[in-house]
Amino acid sequence: MSYVGKVEAGGELSLIGATLFGVCSTNATTAAKTVNITGLDTVFTGLTVHVQFTNSNRAENPTFQIQGSGVEAKPIYLHGNIRPGVEDETSWFPGAVLDLTYDGVGWQVTGWLNTDTNTTYTDATPGTSGLMPGADKTRFDATGVITYANKQIARDDWVTEATPTYAGYSYKAVLALELATADHVPTVVFTPEQIRSYGPAPVVESGAGTVTIYVESKPAAAITIPVIQLVKGVTGT
Repeated sequence: MSYVGKVEAGGELSLIGATLFGVCSTNATTAAKTVNITGLDTVFTGLTVHVQFTNSNRAENPTFQIQGSGVEAKPIYLHGNIRPGVEDETSWFPGAVLDLTYDGVGWQVTGWLNTDTNTTYTDATPGTSGLMPGADKTRFDATGVITYANKQIARDDWVTEATPTYAGYSYKAVLALELATADHVPTVVFTPEQIRSYGPAPVVESGAGTVTIYVESKPAAAITIPVIQLVKGVTGT
C-alpha cells in the first residue's frame, strides 16, 4: 500500500503517508511527466511525493502521473494556479527535486529544491530593466561610469572662439558622444605629448550627446584622445 497506517482524529480516519520518492526521466519537451514509485498503488488528496526530475521542463502546461496508481495524468501547478512553462522562472533544471502534493484536481508544487550546478549565467547588462529592482536600477544608472576610448578629433573640427569661453583657450572641439548628458561630469585623459603640444584646458563641458574640449593651440593634425569618462552624481539615498 501507499501508506504505513491510519489514525482516527475528529471522528475521521486519516492516512499516515510514508516518505515516497521517485525519479522522473521524461524528456524535457514532453508534457506528460510520469514516475514509478515502488509500493505506491493509489493516489489520494493530500498525498505528497518527492520526485527528482532527471531533465528540465521545456513543455507548456505539463502534467504528472504516478504509473500504476489508477489515476490519470493531472496538471502541475505553481502557487495554486500557475502552470509551469518553458521559461526558467516557471520551470525547473535537470536534477531538481520537487515536492508534489495532490489536491484532488492536480499536483501542487509545495517544495522545490533546485540542484542545478551546470548552468552558466551571463553578467547582467547595466541599465537593462528587469535585471534588478527599479529603485536600484535608478541609482545604478545615476552612478554608472561611461567610458569612451580612442576618440578622434580631426584638425578641421577645431573652431576658433572670437571671445573665448575660458580665457587663454581660444579653440574648441565638440565631440559627438551619444550617451553624454548635461548631468554628466566628463574626464578627458590626454597623453603627455598632447598636453605639451596644445595645452588643453582643465575644464571640459558635457551636453546632450556632446563633450566640448578647449585648448590653447590648434593641433596641427588629427588627434586621438585615449580615454573619456562620463560620471553622474548620486541623487537620493
